[in-house]
Amino acid sequence: MDKAHPGGAEGQGAWPWPGTREIRGRIESVQDTRKITNAMYLIASTKMRKARKELDRTRPYFEAMRGEIKRVFRTAKRRGEPLFLSDGRHQPLGGDLRVSGDDGGQGNGGCI
Repeated sequence: MDKAHPGGAEGQGAWPWPGTREIRGRIESVQDTRKITNAMYLIASTKMRKARKELDRTRPYFEAMRGEIKRVFRTAKRRGEPLFLSDGRHQPLGGDLRVSGDDGGQGNGGCI
């Protein structure tokens, strides 16, 4: 015979509450999940800090490169270079801007 739910109507079925052992198990499970979540948070924040440091380290190079690209296009517009400007009747022509660095004699020119 099933125990009735205290304060409930007849025929509600078995006692619905978990035992002490099950409650302890759930508490431990939640605590373990919290520890894992905290570890994941620490790992993510470390990766974010590293990425920000990399970004800050490369920012001067990016700004210098952006300035040089702007200068190239400003100069090309003044000269009327056909690679960068249209003559009004055609679509602007596409082009490549190749940037290279000192490759240390490795042969590929370090093109990007």
